[in-house]
Order: sequence, then structure tokens, then C-alpha cells
Amino acid sequence: MPEYCDLVRRFLDVPTLAERLKNEEYISTEYRMCDGSWHSLRFVAKKRDKVGNVTHVLCTVRCRAV
Repeated sequence: MPEYCDLVRRFLDVPTLAERLKNEEYISTEYRMCDGSWHSLRFVAKKRDKVGNVTHVLCTVRCRAV
């Protein structure tokens, strides 16, 4: 749905991802698709360097039917 476009766009902003995950194991958001189904989008910190900066992430999407 159009009202979720900006939210998803900001959430998927890769250049800011490491900073947003700095003190978190994961971050997530939910949004509704045009067909009415809800999706949950999550970034999980999978690997960090010696000083704790995120170097690898896993992205998951979960769809819940209408």
C-alpha cells in the first residue's frame, strides 16, 4: 500500500544499516501489501568485526495471508 512505501524505503536503506544495528541483534518492521496481506521484514546481525561493527546481515521476509 502506498502509505507504507516510505517506511519500507527507509528500512531498506543499506548505507545506514550498520549504524541501526550497532546495539541491536535485529531490527524489524511490518507493512501491508496492496493485496491486503501483512509482511514482516527483519535484518539480523550475523557477523561483527573485532570492535563490534556489523559486517554481515541476514534479511528475512515473512508473509501473513489475509
